Amino acid sequence: MKMNKILSMLALLLLTTVALAQKYTMEDVGRYSLRDAGTIMEGNVIKGYFYFYYTEKTSRKTANYQIVVLDNNLKETASETIEESRYVSMLEASYNGVSVLFKFYDTKEKKVYYRTMDENGRISNKEERDANKYETAAYLQSLSKELKNANVNSVSKDYFVDMYTYKDKGYTYKMDCIDNDGVLAWSYTADAAKGVNTGGYLASNKDRILILEANSKSILSRDYTFKIVSVDMRGEKEYEFDLNTSKYNLLPHNAVISDNGETTLLGEYYDIKEKSMKSESLGVFVRKVDSNGETISDNFISWSKDISAKLTPAQRKEVRSYSIYFHNIEITSTGDIIAIGEQFKKQVSAGGTALKMLGNMSGAVSTSASNFEIKIGDMFMITLNSDATLKNVDVIEKLPRRVNAGEGYGLVSKHLLAKLMDAEGYFDYSFTQTNEDKSIVSIGYTEKNREKGKIFATTKFNVITYAAGDSEPSVDNVEFETEATDMRISPAKPGYLLISEYFKKSNTVELRLEPINF
Repeated sequence: MKMNKILSMLALLLLTTVALAQKYTMEDVGRYSLRDAGTIMEGNVIKGYFYFYYTEKTSRKTANYQIVVLDNNLKETASETIEESRYVSMLEASYNGVSVLFKFYDTKEKKVYYRTMDENGRISNKEERDANKYETAAYLQSLSKELKNANVNSVSKDYFVDMYTYKDKGYTYKMDCIDNDGVLAWSYTADAAKGVNTGGYLASNKDRILILEANSKSILSRDYTFKIVSVDMRGEKEYEFDLNTSKYNLLPHNAVISDNGETTLLGEYYDIKEKSMKSESLGVFVRKVDSNGETISDNFISWSKDISAKLTPAQRKEVRSYSIYFHNIEITSTGDIIAIGEQFKKQVSAGGTALKMLGNMSGAVSTSASNFEIKIGDMFMITLNSDATLKNVDVIEKLPRRVNAGEGYGLVSKHLLAKLMDAEGYFDYSFTQTNEDKSIVSIGYTEKNREKGKIFATTKFNVITYAAGDSEPSVDNVEFETEATDMRISPAKPGYLLISEYFKKSNTVELRLEPINF
């Protein structure tokens, strides 16, 4: 589709926005953040949305919280008020196609508890446990900095899992499985290896949960080794395998489990002689593994030769100066593998350095400004054939954006930095959406710009679409203006975007569906 035709269609759609947009308003929203909202998915289809927010203080010790469930037309299907301690915060939530699991933390009692809510609004009793001191430190940091937690995941239509740091004989991790009634079904505790053992959810299907396990000699070490651990739906370990070859260490960013049980791992590979959390990656790897954990194939695609050959001279220079973080991978109807990445790098902040110097010179100015900032670059997509050989590389240019980094970011490796950036919402990437047979893959990302002298911000929303049979992706975009305190754009039913605007002055959240062509 030609760009002028696309823009004409977008213009026609926007003219009818007022008449067609479906809306919903939430009143008396005392606190609104990313952790308090989510999308209800069934496979690749958006079924609706859920929201959790503080409404009012009911006594010196308690407050009311509202849980609202909407369908994909923003029609309210359930709304319940729960009374909790004013020390309670919701850390995160997840939907598994049947119910929503909410994970809460009580900062006074230092307890974690879970509650589920079905599509009819019925809320389960509490399943609670004591939080260990390592969790407590992490939760307090996430709440004080409004970070998005990513420990709870839906793993089937029956279960959710929550992963957290745990110490028994050594530093390791634990995984609790919660069912749709909010009851603990089982717990899996990883073996305590020498040093520090951590685990993170990677992928799952109806049969198994894949965990990316990392081991280091100490908390401060940057020399990590990685392995994949498979746990079945009874909480029993199935298999494990190390992520290395005779030449390389492998660090997967994402994984996909096919219907036949075959797993595709995608990430970066490093010289086995180097420290993987400190050195530069040599390229992108794809490992295919069967249902027993046995390696079917390994493919290595180098930055210097393979990927570089697909780029212009200017793009090659950019790639050398940036790192790539892969947000997602999708396997299309034709078997192609699309790796969806975004460029980023850590650099010295001129503004932060100047403020530091001013403080040091005057002896009277105190500042917490960081000497470092994060520069976010272009979208970077790699398409592989079904046999994991390189097919194409697409660099979608966008305006670079700089984010001031915290004090501790100067000491963080770039690999951990990317995870922190993703949790804090620093990247421009918004979501990936596919149609039912995955013949169309759409990637959304935003570009925000606040104009000098104006009270509103301009947000450009961009959609990169890969369609089966097309030789290259199409790129559509549309701009929105807002006077809201915060504006977010999320996936919606086909042909629409969900626009969420929070107005701090009136304590309201306004939701609307905007038609768009992608």
